[in-house]
Formats: sequence, structure tokens, C-alpha cells
Amino acid sequence: LFRGFVIRQVHSTIYSSVWQDLKDRISEFEEMHKCSLSGIIEISDNKNGENIARNLQSGGTVVTKGFKVSSSSQTASLKSLAGATHIFIEETEEVEQDSYRKLQLSLRKKGVKIQIIRAFNPPFFEHWIWKNDYKLTPIDNTELLKMCLRISDNDPNEIKAIVNANSKMYYKADKVKSKSHIAIQTNYFDNYDNLNKESIDLYDRFLIDDFDYYCTHILGLLIIINSTILGA
Repeated sequence: LFRGFVIRQVHSTIYSSVWQDLKDRISEFEEMHKCSLSGIIEISDNKNGENIARNLQSGGTVVTKGFKVSSSSQTASLKSLAGATHIFIEETEEVEQDSYRKLQLSLRKKGVKIQIIRAFNPPFFEHWIWKNDYKLTPIDNTELLKMCLRISDNDPNEIKAIVNANSKMYYKADKVKSKSHIAIQTNYFDNYDNLNKESIDLYDRFLIDDFDYYCTHILGLLIIINSTILGA
């Protein structure tokens, strides 16, 4: 039986960052397919507390949790996660390493292969995420140019001139140390069809005006400055 949890560092932020988006996607599916999922999916709408989505046919559930209830509160109890089959952690870079370890220790149900999915924007290099799980792959200017040309609407010749003038080394965190982990790196191009033109134009402007910012915040790469690797 599927028993999933959506977790953020602060539980009170989940509704606006994740849950409302889930409800919107359900509504879009219903509109697109001219159908109603009311007899299949039951989903709550608690703006200030825990929410749950239940598959009325299979009994599977998705519940929201937080490492903290609010920004000022102490760590929340994770005992209720003991029966989890899937954990999705939003903005994992905000989570403290000790909190993540406590989460891992709470997932000990026998006979269940627990899947942990961590979504995050690349943090600074000293962050525990990089040290524990990832290997960094250098990206030379040739590869960097391919990445920029693939997702940018700027003049290709202008992009080439900017990349060729780059003297810094960037790194992509696309390899993991553990065989039980899978790393998937994406950027805004993978969500291109859902973005408005103003946002796309803004990202392209970053490429021209501030190439370092573009590489770290838009492409999600790490950069070496003064012999120290830094993240976005």
C-alpha cells in the first residue's frame, strides 16, 4: 500500500509551495480530459495544518509533514513516518543534516523498500548534500556552450562570445556515490511550456548581464572562485 509523505523544513510553508500546486494540477487534468476525479481522489484543503490526499480505490495516501511546525518552533515528531513507503522532501537544501539523519532513522519498517526523493536548488559547496552523496563533474566551455544554446533564445553568436570569454570552471553534480541513489538534474528548459514569456526573457537577460549568476542560479552549476568551490 502506497503511503507517501511530502516534507519541508517548515510545515506551514507546504500549502503555498506544494499543496496548492498539486490541487491545481488535478483541476487541470480534469479540465483537459473533461472528467471528474472526485470519486477517485479525495484531497483536503487545510491552509494552516496537515493535509492528506487519498486514492479512494487503492487506499494509498499522501500526507504533508514538516521537520518543524513553524519557523520558530522546535523539531516536529517524525514517528508517524515509520510506515512510509515514499518520502518527497521539498527544498532539501533548507534541511539540517541532523534532521535528515533523524528522518532516515525513523524509516525502519521491515519488508518495505522506502524511496526518498529530494528536490533542491544547488546549495553552497560545503552543504552536507554534496559531501555525503554526490560527485561533481567539471563542465568545460564546450559543454557549457551546448547547455546555453539548448535553452536560450539569445543570439547564438552573442552566447558563443560570452562563453568563450569565460575563464572559470563550473561543476555539475550529476553523479552519486551510492548505487541506491539516482540523481536527476533539470533546469527551466524542462519546464519551458509552463513558463510565461516574461520569465523566459528574464532568464535570457541574466545570461547576457551576469553570466556567473546565470550558470549558478539558472543552470544549477557550481563555480570555482579563488580556489574554493561555491554553489548558487
